[in-house]
Amino acid sequence: MTPFLPLLIFMLVRLIYITLETPAGANAGNKSLNVLKRRFKMSFRFNRKINNISMLFNGHYVDVKALYVLRFNTLPCISFIGETDPTKAYAYIKEMFDKDVKEIYQHSFFDHDQGETFFNNTIFIMANERMIEIGSNYCHLLHNTTDYGWARNTVQALAGFRIANAAASTATAQTRIIGFAKHTTMSNN
Repeated sequence: MTPFLPLLIFMLVRLIYITLETPAGANAGNKSLNVLKRRFKMSFRFNRKINNISMLFNGHYVDVKALYVLRFNTLPCISFIGETDPTKAYAYIKEMFDKDVKEIYQHSFFDHDQGETFFNNTIFIMANERMIEIGSNYCHLLHNTTDYGWARNTVQALAGFRIANAAASTATAQTRIIGFAKHTTMSNN
């Protein structure tokens, strides 16, 4: 007798019981079968791999939040640091996390006036389900639910690279206006 024989007998008895309990054509009334189906559906919905990449290319480059979900199959915790000097932040991350960085993705552009290539966005994919995105004047830290200490320390370090007088400088300050403009030739109401 194998150790699995009692389990097999129990499963067969349970299957026969469920089959006999259900009247012909009344599968909707079977509560235990519906509960099993519902549990399997919920488990499947939360444990499936997300393969839809339509939101990955939202904007002018890769959306780092969608990349995190596709890469690690879980939602990220996100920390944001604004008014950050991207050159200093990049140098700090390369120095401090060089061994943790697995991949680097960059979106860059060539400036004809200066004859140089500059980057818009850099995404660092790191060990332990971590990502860092550096933009033109911000940083995003994406991490799992157990890395709050790492995120807090990294945010404090990157906050030290704040752009000096960012609000006062006209070269770095931008006024963003979001709204609707009324076309003057439409109606006079």
